[in-house]
Amino acid sequence: MIKLLALFIPYIIYLLTIPSTLTFGDSGDHIACGWILGLAHPSGYCLYTLITHLISYIPIANIGMRMSFLTAVIASSCVFFLYLILYQILKNQIISLSSSLIFAFSSTFWNISGYVKMYSLLSLFVILCFFIVILWEKKRDARLLFLLAFVYGLAVSNHMLATTFGPSLLYLVFITNKKAIGKHIVSLLLLFLFGLSVYLYLPIRATGNPVIDWGKPNTISKFFDYAFIGMAHEKMFKTDALQTLGFFKEHLVKVVFRQFTVFILIISLPGSIFFFRRYRRLFYFFLITIMVNTILGITVYSKISELVDMEAYHLPSFICLTIFIAGGIFYLLKKLPKHLALIPSLFLLLLHWKASDYSRYYFAYDFGRNLIKDLPEKTVLFNRIDLDVFPLWYHQNVENLREDVACFPIHFLRRPWFVQKILDLHPLVKTTLVDGMYEDVMKAIISCNKEKFPIYYTFFRPDERIDVPYLDRIKKDGLVYRLGMGIGVEDRPKQEHWYSYRGVFERKANKDVWAKEILYSYSYYHADLGQYWLQKGEMDKAIAGLERSLDFDPRNASYMGALGAAYGANGRFRDAVRVLEKAVELEPNNPTFAEYLAMAKAQIK
Repeated sequence: MIKLLALFIPYIIYLLTIPSTLTFGDSGDHIACGWILGLAHPSGYCLYTLITHLISYIPIANIGMRMSFLTAVIASSCVFFLYLILYQILKNQIISLSSSLIFAFSSTFWNISGYVKMYSLLSLFVILCFFIVILWEKKRDARLLFLLAFVYGLAVSNHMLATTFGPSLLYLVFITNKKAIGKHIVSLLLLFLFGLSVYLYLPIRATGNPVIDWGKPNTISKFFDYAFIGMAHEKMFKTDALQTLGFFKEHLVKVVFRQFTVFILIISLPGSIFFFRRYRRLFYFFLITIMVNTILGITVYSKISELVDMEAYHLPSFICLTIFIAGGIFYLLKKLPKHLALIPSLFLLLLHWKASDYSRYYFAYDFGRNLIKDLPEKTVLFNRIDLDVFPLWYHQNVENLREDVACFPIHFLRRPWFVQKILDLHPLVKTTLVDGMYEDVMKAIISCNKEKFPIYYTFFRPDERIDVPYLDRIKKDGLVYRLGMGIGVEDRPKQEHWYSYRGVFERKANKDVWAKEILYSYSYYHADLGQYWLQKGEMDKAIAGLERSLDFDPRNASYMGALGAAYGANGRFRDAVRVLEKAVELEPNNPTFAEYLAMAKAQIK
């Protein structure tokens, strides 16, 4: 019965907190690639793509939620097999259950247990490999060793991060029976390659020219560059020791504490001692995993630390830490009621619920739809990063929304194969340059198409506009910017757009770092519209727009100043004083706010 609780408790919790559709990050890329059998961003995540494609045929909910269901099943299976590992070692059901639930409700793992990305499958392979090698260490059955080789090959085909626990697997096999490797080396290698053969999906599918294709890996050099993430090597591994150490001190320690809290993590110390004394081989096995995984994670992300999923790179280490925590609980509760072991998992469940609850998360879906739905027919759209690229891939490739819009992610313009892919999808769009710096490629696309198609940009903050051509010719138009060249040169009046803001004003909705980022875009749209009506003398419309902007960004002093001016022009001086006092409080050295405030107060007197 307790064994089943390890499976169904997390499964029920995950079902209650999974998103109803796509999320930000790579979710849109994975859902679209799973649906159309595309080639996701390197290293391709071939096994995950194939599995999500199969699950997409189940006729429930929408495509995104079907794949979220899959993630929840995989994640709860992780917890179940972790329970089996702990029970194999500790022979205590309550402590094994509690400790597996500690991992289930840890910050990062719970967070990735619902949204569509390959990390849940990575965690399952880590735990499966641990389970198999620990069984082999006890039983010395060669069939388990063969199974381990095959499963490890599948693990690497899902994510290259699986290489970080390869050395520890090799250590435990070697230290247990060094002759086993030599005796079965050919069979083990063939089974590993058989599992790894899922990577053949890349060149095979590339011949079908899928809509999403990150590099067309149909040659040996392109295949290896794709599979081993060659395009990121310069960023990932050219880092000095001091920078890596600084990253460790600044980020990793906080990340580890955030998973389990300091109080629970402390339990891993007596747990480590317990394993060192009683299970020496397993202690070194888990320690090697932590060291190799941590060193690679730090090396990679000390250079590209702007990626918000960096914590997931340490999941193998978190699994090992959970096992040490289980050993600590077992040691500390020798003479106490074992049911006390359930307290840490219940504590983490309550602590992390809000941050892991994506059941009301519509931000990515709505934002992608809001960006694209009102664009003119056959628009050329230059967008920028994952935030406004992958949601559009989902809408265009899964829901077939606005397939007429040619989307050119600016930072992908340095890759000729990507530019050519967009041109193939939109044959009426022309350019004289596909290979060069992205500014030059962008200029060439604009030059060849500005007389035929409206051209738009997406921006969120002013610092994103650096090095983008023709900034002096862009005009705000809803959430995007219209380029005032060619057929876009005419001066059109601004209009209000009807956007969906589901979850934005709900207190229970989980507003993660991505959701908070788009609030700026929504607030700026309403502020721009309000200031436009202010200049036109339409005070009621101006006030409505500026008030709405502060609903999204309530501490924006600039919007408060504009709203104060609109109140004053409309004769609402008390409202003007109220708003301008807040603006002055936020920016006490702004002379314009102080001047407006003095004028409004004078009118009241």
